[in-house]
Amino acid sequence: MAHGLADASREYTGRRGRTVYSITDAGSNALTHWLSERATPPATQDEALLKMLLADHGARDQLLTTIRCAMEDLLEVITGVMDISARVATGEPLFPERLHVTALSARNGITAGSQRFEFLKWAEDWVRTWEDTKLEGKTEEAIAVLTDSRTKLEDLDRELRQRLGRGPADDNHF
Repeated sequence: MAHGLADASREYTGRRGRTVYSITDAGSNALTHWLSERATPPATQDEALLKMLLADHGARDQLLTTIRCAMEDLLEVITGVMDISARVATGEPLFPERLHVTALSARNGITAGSQRFEFLKWAEDWVRTWEDTKLEGKTEEAIAVLTDSRTKLEDLDRELRQRLGRGPADDNHF
């Protein structure tokens, strides 16, 4: 197409058309080169989390609605993935020759979705105990949550360093 990395052709089944893409030799070479480069770190774009971070400027019910909507959004994603996994279960995966790398992506998505749901359940349960979104009356519990978070982060740091064969962290970075 524009850069010569892929070709597109139009196919029809009756009157229903679809575009079929195929990689060119130049596209295959570019893909091979790109796969050898270090991946950029993931970027998080999460409007619901941003709204949670700024919730002290709004009402408790707004925060609970944000959390509930995030659960609804997660459910939509899970439903879509379930449709794809049903094709695999019935022996009709979209790209059977890529099943092993599709499984990697699926496991990542399931892990992320599970973690997101655990966080949203926890957040909803905690926020339901609040009368409002102001700090008053929540300081001790907030400190306990942050202390627990730091402990979990230290455990994760330690495990990652061990897995990567790196030495212990400098304790001054917290």
